[in-house]
Amino acid sequence: MIGTGFGDQASSLMLARLGSSMRKDIAARSQEVSTGVVSDRNAAFGGDHARLATLESAHARTQAHLQAARESATRLEVTQLALSEMGEGLSDLRNGLFLALQSGTSNNLDQASDAARAQFSQVVGMLNTQIAGRSLFAGTRTDGPALVDADTMLEQLRDAISGTADSQDAATAIADWFAPGGGFDAESYLGDNPPGAALTLGAGYSIAQDTTARDPAFRQTLAGLAMAALASELPASNSREGRAHMVGAAAGTLSTAIESLTGAAEALGRDEARVAVAESAAQAELATLDRARVALLEADPYEAAARLEETMSRLEALLVITARSSRLSLTGYLR
Repeated sequence: MIGTGFGDQASSLMLARLGSSMRKDIAARSQEVSTGVVSDRNAAFGGDHARLATLESAHARTQAHLQAARESATRLEVTQLALSEMGEGLSDLRNGLFLALQSGTSNNLDQASDAARAQFSQVVGMLNTQIAGRSLFAGTRTDGPALVDADTMLEQLRDAISGTADSQDAATAIADWFAPGGGFDAESYLGDNPPGAALTLGAGYSIAQDTTARDPAFRQTLAGLAMAALASELPASNSREGRAHMVGAAAGTLSTAIESLTGAAEALGRDEARVAVAESAAQAELATLDRARVALLEADPYEAAARLEETMSRLEALLVITARSSRLSLTGYLR
């Protein structure tokens, strides 16, 4: 028996390798034709990927800015809604307190206290709002509520006014309790300080992240509500005049709180406007970077199609040669 010679084996191996290379080339050219993107970045850039790396780095950074802007927009929207609902509730309650003072009856004053307690609980609930499991008004400690629950806070306040002599002292004790450094900070606020640095949104825009339940507007809101809520529980004489004085102090405090909430809402509105501009700028920047990246990686469709056709023709010719070589080898073997 005559075996296949070394020359025939080498020729077959060479043809096989050449066919494999052509098939890979055809796959690459087909990908370029279908996607419009170069298949061999290293060859396209001549080994220099610096420009693409710069584009992709800028794209990642801008994408992060866009995400921050969108999250900020949601946070500001929810905060604005809370301020709006809070302000409307306070306005209605304040008007009810004034009506109770005008009537002067014990029954109306007690009803005003009941309404204040309900509003106090609602406000505490708003200040404990969470978005996607993150507390909105707790500063950097976002994994829990900003405040103790309303019943616990009212109990803390009862202890704070238990030794007061009259309604005036009780109102002062409540105001002091909610002042910075008072019992509210020590016993009721469960959050932490706000982030020290502003949140960068790109394109020269940034916003502060400093809204917490310890803001003056919220302290005043809770203080005014607490005065009205506890007016019917004064530890001293608990006279009608004492309750009326306490309700009057509450109405005045709530008037100040409503003004503060309005100012806070206006500041949030300015932040919302900055975030909207920053979001638009980030979207435009991403579109520009995407176009630059496409241009950098774009394959010439005509060149890719021509190279695909050329390689397919070469592969067809190679297959013919391979077939002929196989027939010659078989003839030699049969001899």
